[in-house]
Amino acid sequence: MAVLEHLYDPFRATAEIARVLAPGGAFVGSVAFLEPFHARSYFHMTHLGLEEVLRRAGFEATEIQPGWSFTEALASFWPWNLIGPVRGLSRRWNRMAYRVGMALWRGAYAVRGKPLPRHILLGFQGSLVFRATRPL
Repeated sequence: MAVLEHLYDPFRATAEIARVLAPGGAFVGSVAFLEPFHARSYFHMTHLGLEEVLRRAGFEATEIQPGWSFTEALASFWPWNLIGPVRGLSRRWNRMAYRVGMALWRGAYAVRGKPLPRHILLGFQGSLVFRATRPL
């Protein structure tokens, strides 16, 4: 979980994972996207970047879902969040703000009679969760 963004070469690491994984096996994990810089993080990935890394490694049947929102990820940035009770309130506030924002996006598209596009759903995430399968 949350390792690929800390590697110098996530393409090579993912190719090695695909090589040693049994055919039909699943590679499950998460990556940072809109999280603040942390602990030598080199490659924060969009959903398109993550798809490309997994595709080049030879994975198929890739599923990418939202992790935590960028507002929740930013909560760790503010120094007042070092205080336990404040951190809990801040996290709840940020989660609620994100959910309200996404509800507004969904409502705007619903009025048009369209589903929320994938790039908007995945474009406001602090992290992405994925599952990729090695072909048989």
